[in-house]
Amino acid sequence: MDGKILLVDDDPTSLEIMAQLLKDHYHITTAPDGEAALNILASDSFDLVITDLVMPKVDGWELMERGPQGKVVLCSGKNKLPDEVNGIPVIKKPFDYDAILALVKDLVGRQREAS
Repeated sequence: MDGKILLVDDDPTSLEIMAQLLKDHYHITTAPDGEAALNILASDSFDLVITDLVMPKVDGWELMERGPQGKVVLCSGKNKLPDEVNGIPVIKKPFDYDAILALVKDLVGRQREAS
């Protein structure tokens, strides 16, 4: 397995789907909300953080400001969002599995090369 990914989503079904999709290829850690993710990020580092945008307590925007230093991908059920926001890729729900795997492989690979 190559790379560590933190998945953050307050929807348990979305979190489980994404974890199942990626677990055979990456070390996966999950967080049920942004607050839990910040606690995890305080003691561990990841090659990639995939976070939902709309969550209670700490949303995806605040998590990006306060948390990860590496690559981030946003995840949203709002299909009106563009494929990228300020240079940050956006994964839209429902998930396109092949597109997610390709995007994650590319970003984790780039992050590992930069390290």
